Amino acid sequence: VLFRSVSLAITVYTPKAAGPAARFPVILWYLPGHRESIDPKSGKLTSAFPEDELRFFTSHGYAMAVAEMRGSGASFGSRELDRGPQIGRDGKQLVDWIAGQPWSDGTLGMVGASYQGFSQYATAAERPAALRAIFPEIAGFDDYTSMFNPGGIPNIALSAFASASIVRDDLNYHEPYSSRP
Repeated sequence: VLFRSVSLAITVYTPKAAGPAARFPVILWYLPGHRESIDPKSGKLTSAFPEDELRFFTSHGYAMAVAEMRGSGASFGSRELDRGPQIGRDGKQLVDWIAGQPWSDGTLGMVGASYQGFSQYATAAERPAALRAIFPEIAGFDDYTSMFNPGGIPNIALSAFASASIVRDDLNYHEPYSSRP
């Protein structure tokens, strides 16, 4: 998907029993990490979105779109500012693009926790016409004071964990969902 000369990576899952002309409401998971991994030992492709949840949504008639933000995973470009306005602008363009695809019925919802929750607020603030619902789980607005520097005390452990997670995601390090804590 091309946005302002930058390609964003997206994987789409549709219900299995559908014909080629079928159109579905879409659930978008818009994230700053990699959307899938290839196990270097087996070559198996694994979605970062839990497979049981993918099966649940697609078995109930929804398409799932899993997209990586600019500068993360297989998407090109770079992040201008972590949690900056570019996330919402790209999110709106992504929603508009998905709504116009032949497998989409033109309506979307978004899901996700933490950073993916913030991406929903940022996208919704841009008011894309096709976005009908968001479900941001545990998404904060001021992570600096609530998480990384609560009460003025630097949270060194969380800062190290967050930085390592971003590096791991950007390097497409494989860690099966079932082995995560």
